[in-house]
Amino acid sequence: MNKNNFVEILALLRKMEIHSNPYLTEIEKELYKHVIDEIKKQAQK
Repeated sequence: MNKNNFVEILALLRKMEIHSNPYLTEIEKELYKHVIDEIKKQAQK
């Protein structure tokens, strides 16, 4: 398993967590998505 695959899986898990958590605000959800995207970009370098 390379680093990219690991990051993808991690991101998917985070997204599922975010979407299934009713206590997060929309702003928090957007912030998490942004962080996940940044992690993906860094991993691809």
